[in-house]
Amino acid sequence: MLLPSLFFFPLSSPSRPPPQTVVTYNILCDAYVSDRSFPPESNAAADLAWSGREPRLIAEILAMDVDLVCLQEVQREAWLGLGGECGGGGDAATPRPDALGPALRAAGYEGGWFWDTPPPPGVPRSTLKARRDGTPPVGPALLVKSSRFTVHRFAAIAFRDARAAADLTGGHAGTTALLAGCRDGAVAAVLEDKRRPGGSAALILAASTHIHWDYRTPDLKVLQTAALLDELARFGRGTTGGAASAPLPPLIIGGDFNSLPLDRASNEAPGAPSCAGQPSGAYALLSSGALGPGHPHHPARQRGGTSGVTYTTAGWDALTSVRGHPAEPAYTTRTTQFEGTLDYVFVSPGDWRVVGVLEDPPPGDAPAPSQAWPSDHFAVGAVVERR
Repeated sequence: MLLPSLFFFPLSSPSRPPPQTVVTYNILCDAYVSDRSFPPESNAAADLAWSGREPRLIAEILAMDVDLVCLQEVQREAWLGLGGECGGGGDAATPRPDALGPALRAAGYEGGWFWDTPPPPGVPRSTLKARRDGTPPVGPALLVKSSRFTVHRFAAIAFRDARAAADLTGGHAGTTALLAGCRDGAVAAVLEDKRRPGGSAALILAASTHIHWDYRTPDLKVLQTAALLDELARFGRGTTGGAASAPLPPLIIGGDFNSLPLDRASNEAPGAPSCAGQPSGAYALLSSGALGPGHPHHPARQRGGTSGVTYTTAGWDALTSVRGHPAEPAYTTRTTQFEGTLDYVFVSPGDWRVVGVLEDPPPGDAPAPSQAWPSDHFAVGAVVERR
């Protein structure tokens, strides 16, 4: 197994707190492994088995030794250490200390995990969840190093329950049903940096998220990203006073946004407004600070309605990807079916300076997972310091 390269960054001045390290990583849960997604002729069974991938994932994460770990596709059994292995039976009443969640907590992390319950009867489900209702709970997790942070509180964010849902959809029936039918979300935490002076100056807001996968619904990705930012702003302001005018804490978001930095025709549904050569909707919203109805991925262009809605980053300035277009990695996932950049760490640029990044995976033709890489995604990481 190849362990990630070390971060490269200048040493901190002794007069300043050391920088913080963050990684986002979609670890490919066992429930999503199938012959359809990972054909046997391309992916060896030994490379896909959770029993082999889990210890290598744990070793990789611990080798990076970062302060904040944002994970996606974390299955309940792996988080809680239940059963013999994910999807593999075993004694569910006997926790496994070597499972992903227990092993990382034993290594000095504490964390929160999100999984939304199914929508109520009568509410349409998204395409993905309608096919996977029988799978175990899967969701994003956020882990923080206890030696670096004091956790003030965690929060689970279900996009379909966003308090601004009516504003985000403009009351349009089709758009409202689209957002209500998803089960995607995020987990967030307000953290106090133990190495900074006390008070609000030491607080940060961190989140891990997984945006919907389906390339046929880019407007849903925009809606979910807007809902995420709005809910994070409410959560963050609740720590700094609660009023709409209260200051927003420094923000770090790691996630699989399922959105390309530059969209391409092969990633578009037939007949949909073309976004080829432009930043995809979710990426454009995050990196530019706003997304109006002129963008091809805006719900107004995809299904009509909501034409008066402009989505924003909810009080933060345009966020910065720690890699930054056009320097995003060539890919953060590589399978037989798709290769591209979907995973990012975004920060509020007025609060953070990027001083180092995790080296990209080497180029290669072999699809992941493999013996070298235990997931179909690759970790994206950075070193950031407060301005």
